[in-house]
Amino acid sequence: MKKIEVNIKHTLLSFLGMCGILLYLRMYTTSSYIYSNIIAIPIFIILYYFINKINFKLNKSENIGCVIFSILYTLFLIIGTQLEINSDIAWNFKTLITLVFCFIPIYICFKYLFNFINKLIIKKSKKEKQIKHIKLLVFGIIFLGNLITFLALYPGVYGYDAGFEILEFMDKNVQLTSHFSIIYSFFISSCVSFGVKYLNSAEIGFAIYTFIQLLFIVFVTSQVTLYIYKRFKNNTILYCCLLFFGFFPLHTVMIVSSSQDVIFSGIFTLIILKLLQYTNNDLKLNYMECIKFTLLFALLCMFRNNGFYALLVGIPFIIIFTKEHLKFTIIILCSIGLYQIYKGPIFDYLGVYNKSPLIEMSSIPSQQLARVYNYSYDNLTKKEIELINTLYPNQEFHIYKVNQLISDAMKKDFNPEEFKSKPLTYINMYLKIGLKEPENYIEAFLIHNLGLWYPNKQYYDYRMCHPYIELNVVDTKTCSEYITIKRTSVIPIYKDLLYKLLNDYYWTKMP
Repeated sequence: MKKIEVNIKHTLLSFLGMCGILLYLRMYTTSSYIYSNIIAIPIFIILYYFINKINFKLNKSENIGCVIFSILYTLFLIIGTQLEINSDIAWNFKTLITLVFCFIPIYICFKYLFNFINKLIIKKSKKEKQIKHIKLLVFGIIFLGNLITFLALYPGVYGYDAGFEILEFMDKNVQLTSHFSIIYSFFISSCVSFGVKYLNSAEIGFAIYTFIQLLFIVFVTSQVTLYIYKRFKNNTILYCCLLFFGFFPLHTVMIVSSSQDVIFSGIFTLIILKLLQYTNNDLKLNYMECIKFTLLFALLCMFRNNGFYALLVGIPFIIIFTKEHLKFTIIILCSIGLYQIYKGPIFDYLGVYNKSPLIEMSSIPSQQLARVYNYSYDNLTKKEIELINTLYPNQEFHIYKVNQLISDAMKKDFNPEEFKSKPLTYINMYLKIGLKEPENYIEAFLIHNLGLWYPNKQYYDYRMCHPYIELNVVDTKTCSEYITIKRTSVIPIYKDLLYKLLNDYYWTKMP
């Protein structure tokens, strides 16, 4: 009798899960064939099979984690699909039902995944490799994989921002600006300048920059791989890490790209890794480690302003959830002090145009106001319209309808001086409009960073004006002052494959 009850429950779950998948597919097409038995029955059978295969006896923390991941993934998938297709969320009962029913198959997938990971972690490799013996091997394999990409795209990916960043220190007529990381601009321009002056080749100089960056990221990823292997001591996990960090195209191409984000993300990863090691008692906070933490926190802020805000948000968590509160407080204060010296006396000495951080901070509010201005203009009062036009004197909010995933066109007309003159007035205006138009505010925020959280994001997307990942070198015809750097691929076959995968978006067609 008990077996029949279990089967009835599994049958009901399989049926509801099948309905969820069909409702989700309905978002993509209005064709009635989706509801035919041809697709419905196989979905039902697959769900029923996996429900019976799953071990539901996970511990409390794993069950909570499984439920949280499933809820988030369901939300990301359904809401993201609506924003991807319609640039709008359907705030109705059908969306709610779709979310509830889709939760079931996604929960089953995560449950199955958790069971699989548990078996993988419990099953230790019979021949565990000694950490000391594989350090060089791990670094070598990851380095080799990234070296192949470097040679295929030699001297690297010369992206659209790099042209200006190189000129900042190579051309005295170009104004240094805090819009880009000054420390990064100095690094990349120094390498290119060295190549031009001493080797008579901008390409070799750019290659030196790319290669140094590559070595840094290979070091970071090899440290991550070794840490994971030390924790789980499973060869399968080790091989997966090596394949991903060494040969996954989206990762390897980014490493050889001229973007301050690459080094920034490497620094960020080292910080997370060190915090994990510390909380797991694998790292003692001695004098040298305190210096390393201080420098890493300071560099995180110097390579991107976002790093400073990330540090501010992280401060209470780092101090509260670590044992040595005083040491971490001193580390954070010292790192912020170094950052202030960098942004103050050093910037003043170099004559850096310190762009108001309010402009960058206005990215999301600018998108939200632009969305309301375009789609709910009639709900705005005359006073609100007047304040918006004063805060954005040359506003071109009509561009929002085309470029919803990038804020550059919206925030460029934001007047920080006007905001500083009456901050409470503008904050009050922003909040009042938000209370009237919460849907537009939520949609503007979510669609602005859609590529960061929606798992089925498709590219090329006309709403963001640039490719998912750059491969082409800068066309110097667009700016004659830019240094010309030509590509000379050493492995043209692999270069062509990368172009197919990334430039022609073949990777989006892979499950």
